[in-house]
Amino acid sequence: MSEDRILLPPNWSDLLTNYLSSAPPQYQNQWFLNQELSLDGYSFVRCRFDSCTLYVRKGTFLLENCFFSSCRIIFGDEAQKVTKLFTLFQQLTDKVTPTLAPTIESDHTISIK
Repeated sequence: MSEDRILLPPNWSDLLTNYLSSAPPQYQNQWFLNQELSLDGYSFVRCRFDSCTLYVRKGTFLLENCFFSSCRIIFGDEAQKVTKLFTLFQQLTDKVTPTLAPTIESDHTISIK
């Protein structure tokens, strides 16, 4: 009689640990002034961006309680297509769908999760 068992690779523990710890790099309480930054692949918590150029290609980022002043955003690749579609529908309907708007926190910071 054969036993039913799940066979795991010999290094499964290492693989699982690496997978679970592969959270995006996080910046906390940082001030970015006059910098060029790619947002994709990063998490920004309580950060401030002043006069920065921000690049977004995929939208794989997280912003939590961040402040922006005089920044420029450049959309590329997939993010540019979505932005164009959003802009089209916003122009046609003259309103923003609430689920697509960023969260404005009580301290006037912005969160996009």
